[in-house]
Amino acid sequence: MATGTDSEALVKDLESLRAEKQRLEERIIELYTLYRVSKTLSLSIQLDEVFSHSMKLIGDSLGFDRYGVFLVDEEKQGLALHVSHGLPSEESAGVRFHMGEGVPGRVALLGKTEIIGDLSAAPDCVFSPQRKISAGSTLCVPLKISSDTVVGVVGVHRNTVDGFPPKEVILFGSIAEHVAVAFENARLFQKAKVLSYKDPLTNLYNRRYFFERLDKEIERACRYSRMLSVLMVDVDNFKTYNDSNGHLQGDEALRKISRLFVMNLRTHDVVARFGGEEFIILLPETGPENATTAAEKLRSRVEEEKFDGEASMPLGKLTITVGTASFPKDAKDALQVVVSADGNLLKGKAAGRNRVNG
Repeated sequence: MATGTDSEALVKDLESLRAEKQRLEERIIELYTLYRVSKTLSLSIQLDEVFSHSMKLIGDSLGFDRYGVFLVDEEKQGLALHVSHGLPSEESAGVRFHMGEGVPGRVALLGKTEIIGDLSAAPDCVFSPQRKISAGSTLCVPLKISSDTVVGVVGVHRNTVDGFPPKEVILFGSIAEHVAVAFENARLFQKAKVLSYKDPLTNLYNRRYFFERLDKEIERACRYSRMLSVLMVDVDNFKTYNDSNGHLQGDEALRKISRLFVMNLRTHDVVARFGGEEFIILLPETGPENATTAAEKLRSRVEEEKFDGEASMPLGKLTITVGTASFPKDAKDALQVVVSADGNLLKGKAAGRNRVNG
């Protein structure tokens, strides 16, 4: 028969087991949360995916009332709010903090997690320098890719005072580490992708990117019954210029011509180096007449520009010849429109160069 002492011991053991069970359940939840975060973010190679997945994981796992991800700019002068939840659009649009300004700016500058348990007693701003949240509590965690490199800040808010228990702060810090790694991986992937599409000499797009965009624009033109045009450009007698002035001066001339093209076209036009001294340009939403106008503008701008050593050229100037073609007027697919523009370029060169032919 159990004595009172035995009963008390059993009760204590039972309470201890229940407490241990609760700790194990909490730990399982934490580990599962981190597993989900790690698995989900490891599959994200686009920055937009990292942001959207991060927001969903933060909301689903910890149930914050408001939260946002800030990123430090390249000059490390400040940080901008890139994505948020629970904030009115007019409050989140274009939000920026200087380094050291407000809670996010201070966390970015010092690289240390900061908790404000009662915002009513704190003067600092959390999500916007222009508007202070005066109730509840906030937690801001730095996104670090190394021990001393902060790439961003995650800020979260709860409407309750002292809304962040220590265990949750630790868990959120671990989540932030995964977000930082995913962000850096996506950033490096994006940078490598951009470089793979760029011509190293002129910093224009390369042929690979051009044809990918051309295929997409052809599909869009077909879907919405629109037109597009392609310009094929050749620098006239460029071998003569190179032989007279040297390849370094020739490279500088190609860079200068590239800048002229970009400056005198629309932002959504695609300028690419086709190879050597040839360029190819995609003009979306552009028919034959406007394509000829754009091509003539480029031709005249190059003719007017001063290039070192151009007096040695046959025409006394460094000039270009442009062949134009339009879809669907001159061709029925992407390859045909390029071939048509190239054919018109050859005709323009045969006719004397320094002209537009379409």
